[in-house]
This record gives sequence, structure tokens and C-alpha cells, in this order.
Amino acid sequence: EPIVEEMRRFLDKGMELQRLVPFAEVMAELAWLGEGDRDEALHLIALAEGLAPTRAVFGGLAAWRRLLSPESDPGETDGMAEPHRLQLIGDWRAAAALWARMGAPFERALALLQGDEAAQREALDIFEALGARPVAQHVRGLLRQSGVSGIARGPRQATRANQAGLTQRQMEVLQLIERGFSNKKIAAHMAISPKTVDHHVSAVLGKLEAVSRGEAAAAARASGLV
Repeated sequence: EPIVEEMRRFLDKGMELQRLVPFAEVMAELAWLGEGDRDEALHLIALAEGLAPTRAVFGGLAAWRRLLSPESDPGETDGMAEPHRLQLIGDWRAAAALWARMGAPFERALALLQGDEAAQREALDIFEALGARPVAQHVRGLLRQSGVSGIARGPRQATRANQAGLTQRQMEVLQLIERGFSNKKIAAHMAISPKTVDHHVSAVLGKLEAVSRGEAAAAARASGLV
């Protein structure tokens, strides 16, 4: 979070493309994982698209936009990096193969997510092998939503926090919720923005299947998380 806030401050000083593109990619991934603002991410991607001097600059962001908004028009793909171009025209097999040859397993798995059930299961295996737990958990949710059954829970985690799918930062937020801290007080205590706290609180409630802060705190105490 401190790095994201620093990126945001730099961007406030000037909307240069070299600052905007990486920030937009970070915000897009957070939004895709349910820990960021989707509308803000799509707005940043649109800003970058308007500033990009060539389509080559925009390939990665176009791929993230497709993940956030599957029905969106990718626009002109000529000039983009080949694996991005292939993903955007729907040739996920060729894109995944190219990412594999380039030694980019995370990007390969993202391409496989566009494919059939077998490809999506392979993507999940890759994310698990990389230790990308939040992404793996998100992919499990996507598979369940699409009606896929028999999805492995993944490797046994060392702590109850990991079993609940909480990141270290989300555990810190949960502990403060249990102590009765407001979002504003949590933001001050953790030296992060209130908006970032809002995203963390929403993620914590979702992962604990709680409808309120009190219910989340009760669930955390009952399961031994706090």
C-alpha cells in the first residue's frame, strides 16, 4: 500500500505515460482481485490509451481491460507485443505458448484463463506453483461461478489466516476491526489512505463471508484468527 500511495502521489504531479501505465496496471490487478476500484482502474486505462503514442505501449493494459471488462472492444491490436495481440484476438493457446517460450509463467496463466476448463485448471495450478495465493483464490471463485466442480482447495496453509485467504495486510485490518477501530482510525494507525482501508475491509468481509464488521470480528474470534 505505501508503494501504491507513492505512485499515486507521483502521478498527481504529472500525468506522464511512464508513470501512468505501471500505476494503471497495478490498480487493474487489484480491481480484478476484488481489492480495488474497477471504475477507477478502467478510467486509468482509458487515460493511458489516450496518451499512448503507439499501440505497442498499450498491449499490457488492453489485456487487463479485457479481464476487467470481457465484452470490451480491444481496439486496434496491430503493433502490440505479439502475446498481448494474440490474447486480445482470442487466440489464447498461441498466446500461452508464446508466454511459455518467453519464460513468463504468470502471464501464461492469465492467457490460459481465457480458455476451456482444462486450460483454466492448468492456470490455477500455475498460480499455486508460483505461490500467488490471492490470484489462485480468485481463480477458484471464477471457476465456481462458471459451474466448474471438483476444484482442489490448494495446499494446506500454515496458519488459519491463510486458510481464510487473508493477506498479511488484511489480517492487520481484521485485528483492528476486532478492536473496534473505525476505517478512519485504521487508516491513521496503518499510515494508508481511507480508500485503501475501504478496499481491505470489503475484502475481509467477503473472505470471511460476513455482512458486517461485527460479524467479521465474531467469525475471527470463533475461528481463532484473533
